[in-house]
Parts: sequence; C-alpha cells; structure tokens
Amino acid sequence: MELFNTTGFEVDDKVFVIIDEKKYLGIVIKTDDKLDRIKVDYTAKSKEHRIDWFHKSFWRKVNN
Repeated sequence: MELFNTTGFEVDDKVFVIIDEKKYLGIVIKTDDKLDRIKVDYTAKSKEHRIDWFHKSFWRKVNN
C-alpha cells in the first residue's frame, strides 16, 4: 500500500525550473497522467501569471 505519491506531481505542488540562470516558480493546477504532463500556473517575466501544459520532466518539485 502506497501512502504518498513520491514519483509524480499532485495538484497544489510547488514547482520550479531554471532557464538562463533565472528561476521560475509555479503551482500545479491539474495533472494528466495519460499524456504525462502537468498544467502549471507560473510566474512570467511580464509579472502576469501564465497557465500552460508542460511535460512532467520540465518542472522540478520544490523541496519543503
């Protein structure tokens, strides 16, 4: 019996990605296990929130 999901993403997980030495933060708002992707509300350079689908391997979980 698995008590915690240690391999995937869950809704409300905090995630991050580093691109060109800049760290972007986001929150998972939906998952799609069939296509192995997550929908993330992330901060963009324009200061507006953006919501897009990404492959799960693009983002990493924030360790609390």
